[in-house]
Amino acid sequence: PYDDPLVVAGQGTLGLEILEQLPETGTIVIPTGGGGLLAGTALAVKTLRPSVMVIGVEIESAAVYAESRRRGVLVRDFPRGLPTVADGIAVSVPSDLVWEITSEHVDHILVVNDAQTTAALAYVLDRSKIVVEAAGAVGVAALMEKLIPDDAPDPICIVLSGGNIDLMFLGKAVRH
Repeated sequence: PYDDPLVVAGQGTLGLEILEQLPETGTIVIPTGGGGLLAGTALAVKTLRPSVMVIGVEIESAAVYAESRRRGVLVRDFPRGLPTVADGIAVSVPSDLVWEITSEHVDHILVVNDAQTTAALAYVLDRSKIVVEAAGAVGVAALMEKLIPDDAPDPICIVLSGGNIDLMFLGKAVRH
């Protein structure tokens, strides 16, 4: 679903909404799996406000775009199917379309692990009383772990996405 120009364009409306509702935003942090949401948002935001920093956050077990950036080419041999708490973004099959857009319009792609993500999930629930799935909490994990670059302009908008979380897992995450 992320490897389609129409899907990427539709997901770009998130960037438009952020700029409309939070015009002072300096940095946007987005959970990244297949990358359609990141690509669409980055394209929309950078077209309208190139000074806004756009950051994607992947889970360690499926960090295909971060690894691709490290190597300088789209990685197609990333291990697949590794277990993770962030199954909603555990996509290890990359998209040429997403790679092309994110290479040009995304400033950074960060990587967090399951323990960091679980802590962030519990933090969001405790402090904000918002239920998100683990995949949607990776941006908060990056912030909590101080992975956001020091030069990221304030204010920082972290996208929280997905509410598809098993209540048994949520209880375990909170206890953790």
